Amino acid sequence: MSTGDQSGICFLKDDEENIIWYGGRKGLYKINLNTLTSTKIFLEEPLFHANWRNFIIQLEHEKDTLYVGTANGIYLLDKHSNKLLAKYLTNGYDFGHRESSNAVQSIYPTIEIDAFWVVMYSGLYRITKKEGIIEKFTLDEAPYILPHNFFKGHLFGDNNLLLPSWGLGLVKFNLDTKKFTHFVTQPNKKWLREDNIMRSVISLNDSISLTNVAIYGNSLFNRNTNMYNWLETPKSMKEGVYLNVDRSGYIWSSKRGRIFRTISPVIETALPVKHIIDVSSFRVNDELKSRPNLEGYSLINLEEAERNIHLEFSISRPYVLDSINYQYRIDSNDWITVTTPNHLKIYGLSSGKHQISIRALNHKNDTLAERNLAFIINLPFYKSPIFIGACFFSLLGTMYLLGRFKNNQKIKAERIKSNYELKVSKLESEALRSQINPHFIFNTLNSIKFYTLKKSKEETMDFISKFSILIRQILENSRQNLIPIEAELETIRSYLEIEKLRFDKSFDFTIVIANNVNLSFSIPPMIIQPFVENAIWHGLMHKNGERNLSVRFTQINATIICEVEDNGIGRIAAQEISKRKPHKSSLGMEITTERLTQLEMVYNIKCTFDVIDLYSHNNKAKGTKAIIRFKNLN
Repeated sequence: MSTGDQSGICFLKDDEENIIWYGGRKGLYKINLNTLTSTKIFLEEPLFHANWRNFIIQLEHEKDTLYVGTANGIYLLDKHSNKLLAKYLTNGYDFGHRESSNAVQSIYPTIEIDAFWVVMYSGLYRITKKEGIIEKFTLDEAPYILPHNFFKGHLFGDNNLLLPSWGLGLVKFNLDTKKFTHFVTQPNKKWLREDNIMRSVISLNDSISLTNVAIYGNSLFNRNTNMYNWLETPKSMKEGVYLNVDRSGYIWSSKRGRIFRTISPVIETALPVKHIIDVSSFRVNDELKSRPNLEGYSLINLEEAERNIHLEFSISRPYVLDSINYQYRIDSNDWITVTTPNHLKIYGLSSGKHQISIRALNHKNDTLAERNLAFIINLPFYKSPIFIGACFFSLLGTMYLLGRFKNNQKIKAERIKSNYELKVSKLESEALRSQINPHFIFNTLNSIKFYTLKKSKEETMDFISKFSILIRQILENSRQNLIPIEAELETIRSYLEIEKLRFDKSFDFTIVIANNVNLSFSIPPMIIQPFVENAIWHGLMHKNGERNLSVRFTQINATIICEVEDNGIGRIAAQEISKRKPHKSSLGMEITTERLTQLEMVYNIKCTFDVIDLYSHNNKAKGTKAIIRFKNLN
């Protein structure tokens, strides 16, 4: 059986060897269905890049010889050794976009004992099998170049070959007289190529052949009268289709996603029908596991809980059978009738290796096909004897080592905690010194001096009052390891008011607290201020125009989130200014970062932060946002 002409690929099934020969644009492959392996067969180096010599178009076989028709000549191979025996007519000239003048259209290896026939664009050839003598026969009256585009035909009588053609209708070649005769579909009309395009012809009996003609559809051709009898044909088949006969005598064709089949067999065939049972779905606990291979199942491994199996299956070519009954059995038990057609459900299988067998029976209870599916339900490792024994012998040693380990861990944890507490205490002291740094105090005192000389008495007293409140808040908070968020907010507000007065109210600020924020949540003191200071000194003070700073507190589940956002010049521009005007960098952010890494160990508070650069829609810097997160791990 061969097929695939219409798709640019071709197949040939060798039932005796259980081999599929597959050909296409990339060459020839030999697929062994017993071992499920494939081998690529090398024919010959291409004449040029197009590689016509390895573009396989037609495949036929006779005894031990495989006939390989390519887009540039024909090759003969030994089917068993894959050895190249001979090649003929491999020197055609380039024709079309993927073939040559010697592209093989059809092969006939059994017409004669001592010779085979092959149709190419350039002509019909007879080639002797031993000597390789080539005879060429051409149809000279065809009204176009390379007219011998003859598809696969059939013999009739003792000496006639009937071939479908691309534009000449059915062509008869007499093997005795070596003469061509072609029969157009519309003999009383002017010849048109499109009226006579045929891709297939099938012999139905000793006088009638079935063909398909583009435009007109299916037709019965009487070989005695040379007349066409048109049949009612589906519309899409009138565009021209290939006709193929299966083992059971049914004729198939396809076009534009539709498949057509005769209602009943139209040809008597002696070819045996080899049925198989195809398992199309294998579900375990209602979950699709896999679709097993058609020709051989490997052992399928299942987990302990996967004990409910659902199989969907069917027999090939069910349309040729009057009735089908299915039976199954588990392992070597008795056969049981399948009550739901094409479905088998088995529940509560035991652990271990199993085999489910399914067979199809005809109305005489003859077995048509049988399929075996092997699988194993594995015990979990923790239930295996090896695991239990290992646990028993290691239990005493493990308990002893665990006791020593826990004691050592306790001592180590206490030592680490003591070290962390000492380090945090040092960091808190450094944070206090960084918070009340001399630079800030000096500038603030200068601002008070300026207010005394230039501002009113009331404004000066207000400035001094706010500055004293800030100093008192910082000193009070520094005495505690943790303070409520509410106390930290008061310090931040006092700090912002001082900075706003000191910079002559050149920026505005807002502090927003969401309703769901737990203000009694404790955080380390002086943890937010360095982010606010950075936003003012490095973001806002270098910007012209409107300057805004916002501090927002929100809470998501157990996490408190503080966002410090400014509309300043951004971090990249600030870094460039720092390079041009070098100064001693503030230690506030460095100390804050180190404090955050220590707090989780001592206070069980997880603190993280991110700094995000903000950009406008035209990718211009429009500020910076710092996001600080606090989560109590208790």
